[in-house]
Amino acid sequence: YVLGLYKWDSEYQLDQQLLYLLTAIGGLPPGAKSTPNTDHETDSWAAFFEVDFAFAERWVLTLGGRYTDEEKKMTRSSEIDLFGDGSTLLPDFEATGEGDWDDFTPKASISYDLTADQMMYLTYAEGFRSGGLNGRAGAPSSTEQPYDPEYVNMAEFGWKATWWESRMTTSLAVFYQEYDDKQEEVVIPAPDSPQGQETVTLNAASATMQGIEFELQALLLEGWTAGANFGYLDAEYDEFEIETLDGSKQDLSDLELRRAPEYTYALYTTYEFNLGPGLTSLQAIYRYKDDYETTFLNDDFGHVNGHGILDASISYYWNNWTFRAFGRNLTDENEVSACLLYTS
Repeated sequence: YVLGLYKWDSEYQLDQQLLYLLTAIGGLPPGAKSTPNTDHETDSWAAFFEVDFAFAERWVLTLGGRYTDEEKKMTRSSEIDLFGDGSTLLPDFEATGEGDWDDFTPKASISYDLTADQMMYLTYAEGFRSGGLNGRAGAPSSTEQPYDPEYVNMAEFGWKATWWESRMTTSLAVFYQEYDDKQEEVVIPAPDSPQGQETVTLNAASATMQGIEFELQALLLEGWTAGANFGYLDAEYDEFEIETLDGSKQDLSDLELRRAPEYTYALYTTYEFNLGPGLTSLQAIYRYKDDYETTFLNDDFGHVNGHGILDASISYYWNNWTFRAFGRNLTDENEVSACLLYTS
């Protein structure tokens, strides 16, 4: 069994200077800027346990859980530096938001040893992603309003086996996940913002994900290991509704979830051998991802086409020293990595 306690306290400060909007608002002089800053505090603790029961030959029941309690507080303030030199400061806004969340997330799993080299399992678990505050808010309304936790319930059936005198391992997993109060970055009306709108995180959606994962790894020869993995993911929104800038409701449930490619796979190999007084390791991995989206509205500029990336390295280990030369993206793929929504 395992018992544990977890404690985490953190603080961060974000200081910004915005130059590109204010000179167009209200006839402010050139060089005028705003200086928004954020002071954020998090106080979190958790208690967790997991225990195994071998209740029959070849059968093991695992029960576990985690209780999490989090408090977050944020103050967001902004001043207008009228001439950009600090000589004349005008108050813009100051607001404080805070939230307190707690939840117990259980886990239960049962496994059965088919043979000495094969086992299968069934697991049910619940997950909790903490709520929070919008640290880059540009208005009191979006500063003061926290977003709530995101919850997931999942079930997974799996099979694992070793073969070839334990030189090869395989694993297969089939999973199903339901997300509630899913956190999404959306653009909403904000009458107290200079732009009249804000990009914020809200609990705007629910979603279902299901799929299959397979992995194989083998020791082909002494020092030479190779492997492969494959994943299939079917992810879709069940509900996704937001308030548009004109105050009406918009149903976005037919959109694709962000960063959820339907297919992924990887091929990798490592070869190690002694050279002189040390050990040499040659490594290569090829990773492929199917098409996916990076913006919640599935904008064309945020669409990523299916692509593969090849990485390789050579390492030399001697005493307590490591020498390494590596190459990333050797196939020179050029795709979008991230897109940032902004208001205008």
